[in-house]
Amino acid sequence: MVRSNPLLGASSTSITPAQDINHTQLMFQLSQLSPEQLQGLITMAAIRGGTHQPPPPVPQEPNTQLQHSMIPEGNRNVLTSGQARGTRFSGFEVDLRLISEAHIVSSVAPPGTSLNAPTSRREPPIDPSLLETSEISLVMAEVKGLRAELEELKRARHSASDDDGDADDENDGRQRKRKRTKRRSLRSEHILSVKTDRLNREQKETRNELHGMVKREMEELTGITKKEALPGPTTPVPAHTDETNSDHRQLMHSKLDRDVTDAKNKAIIMRAAELVFKEQTDGDLRKLKHKDVKFTEADLRSFATAVLRSWKRRFEAENNGEKGRKAKLQAQKNKRHQRQRTLKAARLAVAELYAEIHDGADPSCLLETDWMTEEVSSLDTSDDEEKEAHRQKMVQAARLTEKEIECGTVVLEKIKPLFRSDEVDGIYEELDQLGRKKQKESGKTYARKPRADLGRTRVQPPAVSLYPFMVRESWFEDHIAGTSLEDNFEVLPEDPEGFGSNP
Repeated sequence: MVRSNPLLGASSTSITPAQDINHTQLMFQLSQLSPEQLQGLITMAAIRGGTHQPPPPVPQEPNTQLQHSMIPEGNRNVLTSGQARGTRFSGFEVDLRLISEAHIVSSVAPPGTSLNAPTSRREPPIDPSLLETSEISLVMAEVKGLRAELEELKRARHSASDDDGDADDENDGRQRKRKRTKRRSLRSEHILSVKTDRLNREQKETRNELHGMVKREMEELTGITKKEALPGPTTPVPAHTDETNSDHRQLMHSKLDRDVTDAKNKAIIMRAAELVFKEQTDGDLRKLKHKDVKFTEADLRSFATAVLRSWKRRFEAENNGEKGRKAKLQAQKNKRHQRQRTLKAARLAVAELYAEIHDGADPSCLLETDWMTEEVSSLDTSDDEEKEAHRQKMVQAARLTEKEIECGTVVLEKIKPLFRSDEVDGIYEELDQLGRKKQKESGKTYARKPRADLGRTRVQPPAVSLYPFMVRESWFEDHIAGTSLEDNFEVLPEDPEGFGSNP
């Protein structure tokens, strides 16, 4: 695109005297000039050509606007004809080449140089005010026409390049920027390390198998076991000898006082996942029960991260008094909730069988986790003597044998929620009997820890709203009514179908 230059102080040109004058290009450049600049350029060209004759003075009328129609017809199409090489302005002729040369001289002139100063001829400057107003109007009219033609050409070009929906203008020389998409590797996707309710039975079993393999591999890499104390940050890492293949190697040092994203911890996670993934994707070495279940290395990294987090919690419990106490309490609470969830699942498994016996009364709505009986393995106290005395009571109530006592068999104490009515307790007991019967008929046996009931109960109301028939009236009157617990206690408006007041 031709670049216009100001008349003063410009340093770049687009036309040189040695080149042939391009009429359209010259007119475009002239169109970028102001009336004052154009008037000075015409005067300068006339001086260089020696054709300037000062016209007789013309009286100027104030506030008079000259229209394009006032320009003589003979001078109107001179600049736009494309063939005329000169133009007469009321008594002197200005050649287009002289105008271009004057424009070039003005473009390269240093700042402060007057356009009227002679370049090759020492002639006195001519007062621009002597020029007739009609001469300037003629040039400005032609410039206005050229600008209109230029805008028309621009509009035509833009409309021609618009996409009309077909493939004719797809290869118009312009490359459209395409968005780059990054393909996700199959090894980075999570298949088994998701919520278990999204997995089928085979996937759950494979998940447990892989989790155990990753844990054993991390124990081999670090030398950490459940029976030994966890190493501290400054504990030296001993060399490890694998007697099966006489492989003597240095164990990897974990930083359990830091986050799992620490470089050393991350290295253990990545290495364990890599080894298990290579082994279990090899057809000859694969030991998984379900050969067709898919998994990724990202799943194994998630399992390894979970193992390292459990080590970190255990380390904090062993080395930080306050954190250790809180960690132990949280671990006990988690175990209690897990036992409640297990009890709920066992009762849900025979809910349909109960409904068949009781004319379609489905007890599933009565099986919330928070409504289940708690089962604890020890007394919540920091007094070791009191805790041991309570354990002896549980051992006697469970009637353990001498052999079971010597083996350290754990006894779970049942703590019944005091809010439950006799009707609800009867429903739960019947569900437990149906579960034991179903297990006996299937021939399957499960290792079950002995239970003991020392009469302890839980007074606090559950977080989940209760049905009216589930509430024991004596519990509400003795422990809830008139206390702060009453504000958080909610009862549903009516009993479920088949129970309580809605048989």
